[in-house]
Amino acid sequence: MSRPDDTEAKARAERLAAALRANLKRRKTQARGRQAESEATGADVEGVAPAEEMDNAGAQAVDKAGNSPG
Repeated sequence: MSRPDDTEAKARAERLAAALRANLKRRKTQARGRQAESEATGADVEGVAPAEEMDNAGAQAVDKAGNSPG
């Protein structure tokens, strides 16, 4: 026979597992939405410029300093 504590623990574990699955599903949906938005606008998800823009910005800074890029 199982003790009442065992059934309570199992029920709690099942609720926790369900909550974690729901949280993961929600976070994946949010990430997909952010990714689609960033692709539409050309912006990076984290708000940081894409690497290509950063490279161009670095080259411009070198040009302004009087050095030739490359």
